Amino acid sequence: MASSPSPTHARGLGPVLGTALIVASVLGPGILGLPALAYARSGPAFLVALGGILIMSVFIALTFAFLGRRGNEGSDIAGYVRSAFGARGGAIVGYWFYFGVTPGMAALGLIAGEYVRGLIGGGLVTVVGTAAILLAVATLGSLAGVRLSAGLQLILTGTLLVLLWLAVTLALPAADASHLHPFAPEGWGAILPAALILVWFLTGWEAAANLTGLLRDPRRRLLPITVAALVILAATFAAVCLVMVLALGPAATEGAPIGAMLAITLGPAGPALGAVTAVILTLGNMNAYLASLVAVGGTLAREGLLPSAGRVMLTAIPVGLTVLALAAAPLLPQATELFVSLSAASQIPVLLIGSAAGLMLLPRRSAGRSLALGATVSSALLLAVAGWYLLAPLLIAGIALLAFRRRGAPA
Repeated sequence: MASSPSPTHARGLGPVLGTALIVASVLGPGILGLPALAYARSGPAFLVALGGILIMSVFIALTFAFLGRRGNEGSDIAGYVRSAFGARGGAIVGYWFYFGVTPGMAALGLIAGEYVRGLIGGGLVTVVGTAAILLAVATLGSLAGVRLSAGLQLILTGTLLVLLWLAVTLALPAADASHLHPFAPEGWGAILPAALILVWFLTGWEAAANLTGLLRDPRRRLLPITVAALVILAATFAAVCLVMVLALGPAATEGAPIGAMLAITLGPAGPALGAVTAVILTLGNMNAYLASLVAVGGTLAREGLLPSAGRVMLTAIPVGLTVLALAAAPLLPQATELFVSLSAASQIPVLLIGSAAGLMLLPRRSAGRSLALGATVSSALLLAVAGWYLLAPLLIAGIALLAFRRRGAPA
């Protein structure tokens, strides 16, 4: 999962930079660890879940692209939800973003920590310590008002793409089809929790709806660049996951699979390259998350849905929740998977309501409306995958409704 890049200095984007911005919004350092978590859950059978997620991403991405072509409902997904379902729906979506993303920040820190542990050792202390240091640096940057420019975020995303395809290329000669057997060692039911982990690959597609004011001739270009981003991301996710399974087999679950793939050819330099990249990308992603969360929190505060507070408090709330998660991590047997699942479960309702907004706002008997129906059905199916993790977004939605009522807003 990645946060939306800052659009600073991005007016009048052409197709190449527009495509790059969407790719940067979806592709994040989570790709360094999520396939290994899914593999640990269901074995090679997680590839089936990946195929389903990639198919769903087509409907979801193109639905947001069609919404973005309208260009008149607001600058984010909450604006479309408000237009379709009213201010209450927009408030709930805002709360899901502000509070639901924070477990994901803890998970990203722990994934980076696994890469550092693969390089220097040190066990769980190294993993949690790395995550805590990255969070502290990102927090200081946020409080100082430091925010990565769109250009720097694109450079980081480009670096990640190069690293992933380098790992795939170097590991491909070691591919062994025997690693596909047994295909479903944990049973076919284990595909569901693996799919929930991979839901992170769906988050960020709403960025397509935010590019309308940034593109030259968005009505003509938004759909083609969304399709281009789909092709790039689907190819990357599929190649990384398939080659990881074929080249590493069960060793992929040891925490730093991209580093292990690089090590096949590069030796000790592989884990070092993986660790440095994971740390830099995670730090950049945390910076972007905090900037986005402060912006969302500020909007909620102006609407009376959060107590009026300055930047320090709006930063302290998600950072405090992330600190609590990291403090609990040593006590949890599968902390990273838990945090990923909680964050993903909080984003599934966002995708569902955003897709349903497309059903309300897009013209009848149009391609966009048909895609919105597919996206809504796909997102609804993911609710079953989330299982008891849906208690988290339900609790957050309840708090949002209480805040909505307390401010005295009309129904």
